Amino acid sequence: MPKDREKYRYIDVGLERGSWTLAMFEEDAKRHQMSEQPGKLITVRLTEYYERKKEWEMPTSREMLSGDDGRLPIPSSSQQDRTDEHAQELENNVLEISHYTTENADEAANYWASV
Repeated sequence: MPKDREKYRYIDVGLERGSWTLAMFEEDAKRHQMSEQPGKLITVRLTEYYERKKEWEMPTSREMLSGDDGRLPIPSSSQQDRTDEHAQELENNVLEISHYTTENADEAANYWASV
């Protein structure tokens, strides 16, 4: 199948033979049955990287709630108790971000199975 140069920008990528990066990439390709499609796997991983980078750069809810001076309003003690309880519930239900996609998928599947 010929390359569609109108739709895509093609980039040559070289990974040093024997490097840790190449070994990890080959393991990733084998794990996801994409050994014969290295370009497609690089596209997927690059897309994931930029999606995560975008998430990392998003302001946190705490930053969004803060006023001009950067301080949050102080809730009353009953509001504080409810806020603390809610924060604890959220903390208990949050999945940690893994650098390994398959681990994330397994954790997500286990989480949603328990809901």
